[in-house]
Amino acid sequence: MSQYGSDKPILDARLTGSDLFTATANSETHHYFNFNFDCLFNGVELYAWDSNTGDKVELITEYYAPPLGAWLRYKKFGKTFNIYPNTLQNYILFPTEPKAGVRVKVTYNNTGNTDVKFSMNLFIFNDQQQVNTAAAEQGEDW
Repeated sequence: MSQYGSDKPILDARLTGSDLFTATANSETHHYFNFNFDCLFNGVELYAWDSNTGDKVELITEYYAPPLGAWLRYKKFGKTFNIYPNTLQNYILFPTEPKAGVRVKVTYNNTGNTDVKFSMNLFIFNDQQQVNTAAAEQGEDW
């Protein structure tokens, strides 16, 4: 078995987008993206409309710990990095393997006097050999 689930994985690329959210002026805003399937995640694309010079974002994966009733940090992969005004930012990062139930926590620090609209796309891969295509409904994502 490899890190992808089988010895010779047949990787299938997916691009999954988050909801558009608003980062409130002069504040820190949190937004969450939940993984509902196991995958290999290795990149992110960010866009902030009308952002400000000095805005920053932090990206962390978290998992839920039922005994504690809390979300705990799994991996921090975007440590307070800069957002460039009205620029598409494309990053290919080290791979991580979130399992179903893991989420990405986006913390946007808006330094300006106006709200900023923000969204992200995640580059993910899954091993086709781990998918039971016989049980999939027509048109179902996997």
